[in-house]
Parts: sequence; C-alpha cells; structure tokens
Amino acid sequence: MKANLYNQIPDKLVRKIPRGETVVYRLTDIKPDPDNEGEYLIPLNKNVPATDQTYDPVTDSYIPIAYITGVEANGEAKFGNIFFQKVNGGCLILKSSNPQHQKMHQYLELCNWNRSNENRSIDYPIWFEKVDDQEEAKTSRSERKIILNALKTADALDFNQVRSVASMLGLKLNQSEDELRDLVEDYAEYEPQKFLSMVEQQTNEVEANIREAIDLQILKHTKSSAKFVWVDTKEEVFTYKKKIGVKPYTEFADYLLTENKEVYDAIKKRLQAERDNP
Repeated sequence: MKANLYNQIPDKLVRKIPRGETVVYRLTDIKPDPDNEGEYLIPLNKNVPATDQTYDPVTDSYIPIAYITGVEANGEAKFGNIFFQKVNGGCLILKSSNPQHQKMHQYLELCNWNRSNENRSIDYPIWFEKVDDQEEAKTSRSERKIILNALKTADALDFNQVRSVASMLGLKLNQSEDELRDLVEDYAEYEPQKFLSMVEQQTNEVEANIREAIDLQILKHTKSSAKFVWVDTKEEVFTYKKKIGVKPYTEFADYLLTENKEVYDAIKKRLQAERDNP
C-alpha cells in the first residue's frame, strides 16, 4: 500500500510525546498469578497490527492510519512491528527523543485497540492502555485511605462488635479476643469496602437504639444547641457541629462506637430496663 494513503490526519488529532518525557503503554490482560504470590501472568507476546482507521468526530469520518517506519522508492509503505512482550512486563516504553517512538506513539494513541482512546470503536477488543501515573497515584492513594479507614475502624470496635462482624463472616466464635480481632482486622485490610459496609450495618443499629432512647425519654436531642443529653440529669452526652448536611444521629452513633463505648453500654442498659418494664 502507498504510504500517502495513510495518516492524513488533521492537526487536532496529532499526538506528540512532549520533549524530555516518556510514555508507557501496558497490556490490559495482565493478571495476578494465583499460584505465585506477587507474580503476574503476562502474555509472552502481543502483536498490534500496524494498520487501522481512526474516527474523526469533527468530520464524522474514518481516516486510515498506520505505523510506518519508512517508504520504498516506489512509494510503498514499510510497516513497523509493534510488540508487547512478557520480558518487558507487558509494557511499551516510548521516549520523545526517538523519532520512531514518536511515530509509534501517534499510531497507538489513535488506534482502536487502545482503551485510552476516547474515540475508539467498541467493535474492537481492548488490548492495551496508556499508563497515567498521576491518575494511578490518585487511585492508589484513594484505595489506601479506604484501607486505613477500615483498619482504624476495626481497631476501635469493642469485643461485642468484633464478635458480631466475626459472626457475619462465618468465623468460629469460640476463639480468644486476640484471635478474633486478628481475623477481623485481616478482613478489614483485604476487603475494606465490604468490612465498612458491615460496620455501617452496626452503625444503623446504634442509630436505631438512639432514636428508641429518645422515644422512651432516656435521651433528648436539642437541635438548637446541637446536643444529645440525658433526660433525667440534663447532663450532656454528645455535641456536634451545626453545618449544612450534618447527620446528628449518624455522628452520635459513630462517636458511641469509636470513642465512648461506656456511654453506649449505659444507653443499652437503660433501654433494656425500659423494655423489660414497659
């Protein structure tokens, strides 16, 4: 095929690696090796075809594109090879200083096997994506914050709550407190979202107890002063900050679960007394 039939792309579709920078593409079918912890299953080789077509959203048309490394004397295109290899961790690393890398980058950015190409055709399988270090760092930090929150929450649980979570996980409850805490904290570390959902169920239970205590005039919620107090002694139990979107009962429940279990035990004791003597 004649080289001039390809890559007649408008300026808005031109993609260049900025001077001094490196771009990394990575295969999307890399998976953890179930038999070797810390290792990954990476295809030995993945060859990306050197010709494709790219969509131009302005003209609503498709433009033939290719990774061309040279042109024969008769104008025929010399197509290059694009290989993702296991030996390179399933990645392609392209540098701005390499002219062939610039050509490959232009092609990879616009081809339809690239997940990162927002105009890619859904009729093509996804084979690779551009690695966005900044976005991956944000995602990593976000995931780490969830894990830290789950571990902090697990550490603050009293033993009854630990037993409750352990029961929900199907663990044997005839173990020592340290053993059960260790198992629950392991779960919090490796399944933080599911663990936090379980604890949220407990929070909902605490909120229900708070509302019942108010109905039975054990506690009183004074919205004007943003306080929960004992009805009989008028003693303040919890104060929250008045702000838009505040959820007083949720904040009070979180406080009882993580910072003042003694007060929660007292509330439950009084509730039980009222239930036993209606």
